[in-house]
Amino acid sequence: MAKSIKKEQWDILINIMEENPQVAKGQFNGPAGRAHHKKMWENLVSQLNGQGFGYKDVGKWQKTWTDFKYNLKKKAAAIKKDQTETGGGPPQSNRFNSYEERALGILGKTFFEGVNVEELG
Repeated sequence: MAKSIKKEQWDILINIMEENPQVAKGQFNGPAGRAHHKKMWENLVSQLNGQGFGYKDVGKWQKTWTDFKYNLKKKAAAIKKDQTETGGGPPQSNRFNSYEERALGILGKTFFEGVNVEELG
């Protein structure tokens, strides 16, 4: 979790992403999809900046979310690797915090595991 982002802002960010998983995943469909996606981010940013902890524009908040997902994916892969290794003993990798668990619920298992499809040929 980034140090410059306060707990109240994480609560807002994750709550909105849970309510709008298409925004969390960067998906937009239909002819007005991109405009709707942009409007959702603008509304989200106004709520985040309205907490009084400083100002970030839409691009910076989107980068914050992208960086969070990138680090979450790396952490999830490390945890999965740790769970599949042999040798016993306690897990070597960290565990997810509450925000990371909620984000994984939004993004789905394929976010970090990929799609289990056998390659043909």
